[in-house]
Amino acid sequence: QIIPRLRYNEVIIVDMSARDFILGFCFDAGAGQSLRIEALKVTGNAEPGLTVSSFDNATNFIGAAQISSGSSDLGAGAGRAVIQPILITQTGRYLLILADLDGAPNPPLRGQIALLLTDVTSGSGGSVSLAIDPATGNVIVVPGGGILPAPISPQLTPGLGFPTATPTIEAAG
Repeated sequence: QIIPRLRYNEVIIVDMSARDFILGFCFDAGAGQSLRIEALKVTGNAEPGLTVSSFDNATNFIGAAQISSGSSDLGAGAGRAVIQPILITQTGRYLLILADLDGAPNPPLRGQIALLLTDVTSGSGGSVSLAIDPATGNVIVVPGGGILPAPISPQLTPGLGFPTATPTIEAAG
């Protein structure tokens, strides 16, 4: 089966709906890495749960979180979920599942979720997070308290090297 691949330091925005209420992504990781996955509600009423597992053992979760209710403005933890640290003990391919099994509190289910996978092994990626710019409504990357816009097209964010893009579809396995 073909599933989208998450790339490190690349913001992607995915659509969830009544038809696409479970989404899967894969990423590669090496033994000894410590990772961080953040999901941010961009629009709509989707509030999925996130689970991370080895691709070969999808029911053995190594991390889980639930997007909290509320808006995703800069100062609040609402509208986001963070799984950190995800400690990788074996080199391989891993699976991230987003699932909104409740169908949203106010149907129909429809919304966009921003995702960011970072390597926090050295401690540098832990200070980076996602937010919604209150002036523009765009997804932004907030490194260490500063705010830099995350462009919608796949290009580099100035000073960060965090491109935004749609998910790359690749054959897994």
